[in-house]
Amino acid sequence: MPRFNPLDWIHQWDNYEMMMYAEEESGEPAGIFMQVSRRSSYPGAEQWEVLYQRKLADISMQTESIPGSELWQEQVLRDYLQRFPTLVVDEKEYVQNWFSSSGLMTDKEKGDANT
Repeated sequence: MPRFNPLDWIHQWDNYEMMMYAEEESGEPAGIFMQVSRRSSYPGAEQWEVLYQRKLADISMQTESIPGSELWQEQVLRDYLQRFPTLVVDEKEYVQNWFSSSGLMTDKEKGDANT
């Protein structure tokens, strides 16, 4: 199995970044999560703002790896991506719907969404 690389689970587009990760929650089943951030650029600087984090699924697959280890994350994230190959497209759609319902879309994003 390839060595765990967190960059495999990050997708950037326009001024956004989505990052998928697996985590054990205290008292809860382990889960697969998605975090979406937005980049704002300023003269000489940029700022990343976390827009939302959400749980995509509980982890039900059994592995021989220690939960929370890099090998465990590699196995569960790869399994999830194989089962849901349209994840990136689906999450981009979720982002647009989230913006529409939250009212947090910038004027530029509203213009881009209408084109």
